[in-house]
Amino acid sequence: MELGRTLAVITCFMMSAFNLNAQVPCTSGNYATAPVVPANAYPYTSPATGITVTATLGGGIGTLNNFQYACNGIPYNGVNPVWWLNNAAQSITLNFSQPVCSFSVIVNGTGNTEEFYFAPSGSLNNNCLGASGLCTNGWVVINGGAGMLYNGGGASSNLLVIQNPSGASTYVLTHNGLAAGSRYALVDCFQPCTPSTSCTLPIELLSFKGESHDGYNKLAWTTATEINNDYFILEVSPNIADGFEEIGTLDGAGNSNIELSYSFMDNNPRNGINYYRLKQVDFDGEYSYSDVVALNSNKGDNIIMYPNPSTGKLFLDIKGLRDERYKILCSNVLGSQFEEELYIKRGDATYELDRFSSLNRGIYFIQILDENDELIKTQKIVKQ
Repeated sequence: MELGRTLAVITCFMMSAFNLNAQVPCTSGNYATAPVVPANAYPYTSPATGITVTATLGGGIGTLNNFQYACNGIPYNGVNPVWWLNNAAQSITLNFSQPVCSFSVIVNGTGNTEEFYFAPSGSLNNNCLGASGLCTNGWVVINGGAGMLYNGGGASSNLLVIQNPSGASTYVLTHNGLAAGSRYALVDCFQPCTPSTSCTLPIELLSFKGESHDGYNKLAWTTATEINNDYFILEVSPNIADGFEEIGTLDGAGNSNIELSYSFMDNNPRNGINYYRLKQVDFDGEYSYSDVVALNSNKGDNIIMYPNPSTGKLFLDIKGLRDERYKILCSNVLGSQFEEELYIKRGDATYELDRFSSLNRGIYFIQILDENDELIKTQKIVKQ
């Protein structure tokens, strides 16, 4: 299923108490009084709006009890049973009796790396979709606003608010199947609306992709339209779970209705896999994230040691690395034999390890570390 690649920004919600006379979106200030719908209560009719919602389950979804979790120190309304999602093949299809532009679900016991997706019917509705988490740190928007990823570490709970300015009557809720699984329940604070034929979003992101090159990674993205777009921030992470750090910014176009392309060079990628994401920031400070792009930057692939076996000399062919000091360690079963440093300039170069010629015959291990003492290559060399 191809979801729309649009960065959606979630607008501020009214911070008023939930009541049965007027429907308002779920917020971190009113969710505790909003009714939570148990899994065995469908079809369910909202007393606030008169909207009836039915649920069609796919993939053998089970149920669990013990729905006792809190958000910001305030407990949720407890209901039993609730759905239990722990498989990527499972789905919950919610059918509302009239289009809704906002609804919320509670996910409990969520583990690191779990992703949730909310696909409305129709391609236009996908393009307008956006989601946000209101209770717990560690959640990020993915798939251009069409899903949520929890990467905050230990198991957690959250209220996920799904907004779709164009409205839809049918939404399909799915899960990536990672971690142990999560309890899942709909909250009665969905808002009815009249579907529109368009939606106004800060940017329409056509693509965000990356390429790994010798010594650097190139990130590129294209927008179809931009509204109130101040700037972009490029962020990188070694493993997602440890969070992202900013590595650069680029100005946005502000307002544009033509296709625009951007690019950014990460000239200092970590050795191994680098995870990148794009943060788009409006002039009013609102922001949203793109999908995550993974690029493998194996610096060791750019270093070749020869000859092997060696009768005396040992050479290093180095291609395209950035300007940096590298440490060379040579050892055998008896321990360290020698250590030296090389200052490698960008581009291609060949270096001779002079001290290797004076070593006795045997098997040696050559290790190459960068200036942060990160090991980037180990190779066994036979000296004849």
